[in-house]
Amino acid sequence: MRKIIQTINKIDQILIERQENNWLSKYNTKEPIHKKQIEFHKCNKRNRWVFGGNRSGKTECGAVETVWLSRGIHPFKNNKKTYRVGLFRFPVKCKEMLLKAK
Repeated sequence: MRKIIQTINKIDQILIERQENNWLSKYNTKEPIHKKQIEFHKCNKRNRWVFGGNRSGKTECGAVETVWLSRGIHPFKNNKKTYRVGLFRFPVKCKEMLLKAK
């Protein structure tokens, strides 16, 4: 019983650390909030461009967009269904190709 409680406490500590270190959930929530970045993420155009001065958040904006799309968790767009293979995600169309290759 003691070992189970220790394991649960370790899991709780890991969850707390993950929540504290989850920079993606903290993106653009504190001052200064970059409204143009939010507009960029909400835009449904096929081609979008980010322009700005030094330290204006261009890289962060692009990195977050890439992570959201690759993980299928974009908050402003319909996410494509994906098929998970190990650490990788593939569009559903690739699922048939992967299954045929086996």
